[in-house]
Amino acid sequence: MVGNALRHTWEQNTTFLTQFLDQFPHIEYFRLQILDFTSTLRVRIVPKEHLLKLVKEGKFLGIATVILGMLQEDIPCPGFDGTGEYKIYPNFESLRLAARAGYATVQCELREPDGEEVVTCPRSCLRRLVNSANKHEMEFLVGFEIEVVFMKWDIVDGEIQFGNPLSQGHAYCTSRPLQDDGIMRIVEKILERLRRSSISIEQCHAESAPCQFEFVLGPLPPLAAVDTLLSAREIISATAAEFLMRATLLPKPYSHKPGTGAHVHLSFTPPQVHEMFYAGVLDHLRSIAAVTYPHSSSYERVVDSAWAGGTWISWGRQNRETPLRQIEGSHFELKCVDGLANMYLGLSIVIAAGLRGVLDTQPMTIKDCSVDPATLSEAERKRLGISQRLPRSIAEALGHLQEDERLRKILGNAVIDNYLVVKKAEIEKFGEMEPDKRRNWLIERY
Repeated sequence: MVGNALRHTWEQNTTFLTQFLDQFPHIEYFRLQILDFTSTLRVRIVPKEHLLKLVKEGKFLGIATVILGMLQEDIPCPGFDGTGEYKIYPNFESLRLAARAGYATVQCELREPDGEEVVTCPRSCLRRLVNSANKHEMEFLVGFEIEVVFMKWDIVDGEIQFGNPLSQGHAYCTSRPLQDDGIMRIVEKILERLRRSSISIEQCHAESAPCQFEFVLGPLPPLAAVDTLLSAREIISATAAEFLMRATLLPKPYSHKPGTGAHVHLSFTPPQVHEMFYAGVLDHLRSIAAVTYPHSSSYERVVDSAWAGGTWISWGRQNRETPLRQIEGSHFELKCVDGLANMYLGLSIVIAAGLRGVLDTQPMTIKDCSVDPATLSEAERKRLGISQRLPRSIAEALGHLQEDERLRKILGNAVIDNYLVVKKAEIEKFGEMEPDKRRNWLIERY
């Protein structure tokens, strides 16, 4: 039942459900979605009549607490087991039409049986960080770039194999891919469904890898931005599947071709503190990488001189070879992010680092870099204050996160320690896989 901690916000929350059903009375099923620490989207399908019954009675579906402590194939991590239960709290403000007719998606948080928030819930973590920043009169807008590669698949010796791209005549912003009717039917169906779901798309274009496209989402407040990102990705993936294709977010689907990122555009008010904010981000970037580059496969894309943000911790105005690209004022693009990241946690750690910089009035000691940092001499980098590189592996990044006491004070030990347990178990699992098997395994899931 709804406890005192939930009653007021629950009554406000259900008004969004009522408004949504007034607009879309044909909806019959709701996908209640939770993004776990491996960035796996866990889903419960609930018929409309049962959801309305739960809402009326103030009841919530239960889910095992191990949901925040298991790997992609439901293997519990150390310290987690099948005991205990959380409640699934749907945030109806996030309601969107799904790709499948008659379905809607809603992003959820986890709550304790008494209605209190679960401190390790990724979405709750971001909400807390945004509220903390709001108390210091900081408000954010976030826009995501979704890069995907459309791939054919086949069954070989009983296992799914991904490979053959749809098109070889593919390059950044070129028109040739747009002349392929097979490709354009997929892209146009995606754009139609995104529009139908009231998801703002500012532009779409071909990217550099074979059959790689980018869909640019419009800016929203942080929670709404991540909620919308997940809805958009599901629409893209489901639509591709209808055409017997796989839309993958894997950072390096082809070893000899450009990789796939998930760049984040971030701006905020008041803009006059942006140097302190981004000084904090740069200061903690090696820890941040543990969340935004969350997998061993992520580091196959961490290279210099490839428009991917490079390896040197730096920033520059309109410089795509630095992890932070300043666009205008407080509007920066964070390039050291890929699609395997849980972006509730990713934005949480970025905002935490930036807020730490503002609270500490941290000066920006790294100067504007106008060239590719990798092309500079050591002395030239030193003059710009560029001295550190991003981690070269997920294990190294996790080590930085584990020891980052200043970030722990803002994010909280519980979230960081939970994340470390899951990612270390993941490292052990993938260390046993052959590279080709790992690639196909990841494409099948991301």
